[in-house]
Amino acid sequence: LLAGLLLSQLMPTWIWGEELHAWQETVQVFTMFCLCYIMINVGYEFDIDKTQLRSYAADYFIAMTAAGFPWIFVALWFMYALPEPLGFAEGLLAARFAAPTSAGILFSMLEAAGMKETWLFKKARVLAIFDDLDTILLMVPLKAVVVGLKWELAIDIILCVVLLIVAYVWLHAIKIPCSWGWTFFYAAIVTALCEALHYSTDHVEDMDAVHLEVLLPAFCLGCITRSGHTSHMESDKPKAMLEKQVSVLKERVALVDEEQVNSVVSSVFMILVGLSMPSLFSSSSDDDGSGHRVLGGSNENHGDHVDDGDDGEALSAGWLVFHVIMVTLLMIVGKLFPTFCYSKEATLRTRFALSIGMCPRGEVGAGVIVISLAFGIQGQAITIAVMALALNLVCSSGFIMAVKYLAKDQPEINGSEPSPKALPSVEDTEYESPRSSTDDEDRRSGTAENGERGVGFASSPSRVSLLADAGTGEHREGEVVGGGPGNLPPV
Repeated sequence: LLAGLLLSQLMPTWIWGEELHAWQETVQVFTMFCLCYIMINVGYEFDIDKTQLRSYAADYFIAMTAAGFPWIFVALWFMYALPEPLGFAEGLLAARFAAPTSAGILFSMLEAAGMKETWLFKKARVLAIFDDLDTILLMVPLKAVVVGLKWELAIDIILCVVLLIVAYVWLHAIKIPCSWGWTFFYAAIVTALCEALHYSTDHVEDMDAVHLEVLLPAFCLGCITRSGHTSHMESDKPKAMLEKQVSVLKERVALVDEEQVNSVVSSVFMILVGLSMPSLFSSSSDDDGSGHRVLGGSNENHGDHVDDGDDGEALSAGWLVFHVIMVTLLMIVGKLFPTFCYSKEATLRTRFALSIGMCPRGEVGAGVIVISLAFGIQGQAITIAVMALALNLVCSSGFIMAVKYLAKDQPEINGSEPSPKALPSVEDTEYESPRSSTDDEDRRSGTAENGERGVGFASSPSRVSLLADAGTGEHREGEVVGGGPGNLPPV
């Protein structure tokens, strides 16, 4: 992010005019493509149990509130504390970057810290995906506030409603490839369709351009892809189910294989977000040729919604640092709401650790900044938002270390099962293999003859284990695989 930010300040000194405009348009398209790829993967992992929708209500409310407080705090700061304050609509949109927790950063770091089997990890997994979903859904009314009540917005709303219905009805029900190569292809198609919708409506006389953000279409596409989920498969034939389970395991192998690709795409996305930034050291009036499209019409038609910054001045270094630190603190304080919830499930210290674990921000927040730029929002608020996001990323390891320290030796209060999972993964699937009753008892108690945990996805989520269980026969020397080819999960 910082590397891209530095390059964005240098590019206007290397190229200008039409070349600079073409460069900025190219950066914007590739930024949306990477964001689309990331959101498809979020959809791959999202899951709910449709028979227990009521059990999600409390978790969704807590996640929505934990995302809402930092958003409101930062929005008020942008509206009242800056030398060049944003208006009400622009402040709400620009501050939304502070809301969503980075699910990818949170899950990977907690798992690396050895907390995968804890109540805290499972609860954080539910809350993180729900507040990401809340941010995606809230972009539609925020767009209405910024653009105004125009009839063209009805097209956007209808498309969003249709997408949500499709995602719910066919949740993980369509068997299509989900490897990283195919995900790239899907991302390119979704990006092209969204861009085509914008450009086609932009050339219609007496009509404002309709721009469907890639966040929701990409997320819904990931939701309808089966991507290794079995909870929504319908089959009364054991043999047919068995054949499907083999293919499910292969889909899970593909998702494990693409983890490194996902990391590369996330890094490239952060560079592109930095490259999308306008000048940080001049007034926004100097950036009229920035090349960022103003959605919902031209600057002339929507001057009330765009910060023109005619009298703006760049913040001094000292004031910039002050505002970045204050916004960062507001982002952290706003996420502490879960500390006051779940009192019947965990101790106060564990709940505080859960709140700290929700503090890392990432790709979805960066995507909101890019969308804010597309609406023509510039100036001091965007500069502070980018800097605060970068500082938050730097602090992510510190958040997780604090979580590990706070949650150490903290028992659950009632020992009950955690809330329904929103992100089932290959590691959560236990496998049965032919063995003696003694082995079964050892497995249920979580031990084996050598004193280690029983082998399965919960304890050995390696690609080799998946391939062996899928019956592919692929195996690497020196690696122990639980069971053997042909071991399949129970129906």
